[in-house]
Amino acid sequence: MNENQNRWDWKKEYLIDLSKERFKKKLERHESERNDDRVYYFCIERCDRVLVGISIIDKINRELQRAEIGFQLNNKYWGQGYGKDVCRSLVRIARNHLNLRMIVAFIHLQNEPSIQYC
Repeated sequence: MNENQNRWDWKKEYLIDLSKERFKKKLERHESERNDDRVYYFCIERCDRVLVGISIIDKINRELQRAEIGFQLNNKYWGQGYGKDVCRSLVRIARNHLNLRMIVAFIHLQNEPSIQYC
């Protein structure tokens, strides 16, 4: 990662700081949320399996057929079209695989690059 560039940039994390116990709890929480049909997490990778970022389909409401989507990219990959591809993919997954009809993305008004994606 490059140094943080703005308030939407994620904080660097180091594997050495991720204990086996913390990682296991995180995986258990993600599995529980997925099994309860509440949240789906996705990794964003390049073709060579380098991690570009993460994305999410969250706050799923089956009664309203609604969910929220979001993503966060490693700042080394900003401005390369990944955001647009991620948004399109999340909407396609939400509609075609989760049978949702209302997909919402909340974007801060000053985050102009993300506004153009969704």
